Amino acid sequence: TVIGKVSAIFEKAIASAYPETTPEQRKKWLVISATSNPKFGDYQCNSAMAIHKFLKDQGGDSVPKAPRDCSSKIIECMPENDMIVKTEIAGPGFINLFLNKDWVARKYAR
Repeated sequence: TVIGKVSAIFEKAIASAYPETTPEQRKKWLVISATSNPKFGDYQCNSAMAIHKFLKDQGGDSVPKAPRDCSSKIIECMPENDMIVKTEIAGPGFINLFLNKDWVARKYAR
C-alpha cells in the first residue's frame, strides 16, 4: 500500500535521525495519515511531537528545542526515493508530504 511505503520511508528516516530510539518506540510513534486538505499534501507524518517528548524526558544537551526541530531532522534523514517529491513542516511539527504524481500513475497503472 502507499501508506505502507510512506511508513517504511519515515521509519528509516526516524531511525537514522534518532538512533537512540528502539524499533518498538519508532513503530509506536509512527503516525502516517491522509491529509484533510489537498493543499497540505497527500499524507502527513505526526511523529515529531512524540519523539520530542521522549527526548525531552530523557534530558541532556542534545534535546531539540521544539517538535519542529525533530521534524527538520527527520526530513534531513529521509532516504532517497522517487515517491515523495516535497515535504513541508506545518504547525507544531507535522510533516506534510506530497507524492510524485508520476510515481502514483505508474503504481496504479499496473
